[in-house]
Amino acid sequence: MHVGHVFALASPLKKLKVVNDFWKSAPDKLKNGNPDVFIINGEPIDGDGYKDIGSQQHITDMGDQLEVANDYLEYFKMGCIGMTRGSNYHTTRGNTNFEKLFSKLITCAPILDYSPYGRWVSREAHKTKSLEPTASRNYNKSIDDILQFRIHDTVFNVIHHTSSSGSYTYVPTTIANPMLKNLILTGKLWDAKDAPTITVRSHTHTHVFVKYGRTCGFVTPAWQIFSRFMLQKGMSAATIGLVEVIIEPNNEYSVRDILLPDKDYPKIRLLEL
Repeated sequence: MHVGHVFALASPLKKLKVVNDFWKSAPDKLKNGNPDVFIINGEPIDGDGYKDIGSQQHITDMGDQLEVANDYLEYFKMGCIGMTRGSNYHTTRGNTNFEKLFSKLITCAPILDYSPYGRWVSREAHKTKSLEPTASRNYNKSIDDILQFRIHDTVFNVIHHTSSSGSYTYVPTTIANPMLKNLILTGKLWDAKDAPTITVRSHTHTHVFVKYGRTCGFVTPAWQIFSRFMLQKGMSAATIGLVEVIIEPNNEYSVRDILLPDKDYPKIRLLEL
């Protein structure tokens, strides 16, 4: 989502209104109505941009960014929300992870509590008993670098980070390689019956879909047109939108991308001299 960046979702720029409006209309474009699970695969906020002294942020306070991101989630109705951790640059300051804070602030749906090997507690927490149970739904929710879950018999493996490629010829490898790694790790990190069918990555902002037999993988779209960092590698424009995955009870699945049409992208100003 990258809320807070001037060229991303919730920007006050008139040129970016089309992005905000597309987010607000996206729920009506879902084929299956309200999703059972809504995944935020890292970076709901852009952070304070400390390396550039916040020069590309229209909101530099990360707490304020979380509040705006929560407001935008209210446009969707979902059964629950799953989250992963994105880049520390965008979401972490010191020992504070703002994505975990976000999981406690979200008001529109309960949050999946997930850690790859279950919750772990430090010795200090045991001594102080700071993790006592509570009736609060979102208290102490745990999000991690990995989110793995099953719907019917279809297993998802979701991680924010993936490699990038400067050559469009090799963009499919940004998801094909993780799919191959998941195949190699079968038997080591999960039994064959629990092997991922669908591999999901983000990070590069370029949507790509790869399918081999029954398994598939995709890099999700994003909601930030570009940034100063992205332009260091040359002219860029993210794929704006989201992906809907429908799993039938017989485990047949379909993957639908809901993308902002190229003709609707905010066009860069041309200065006439």
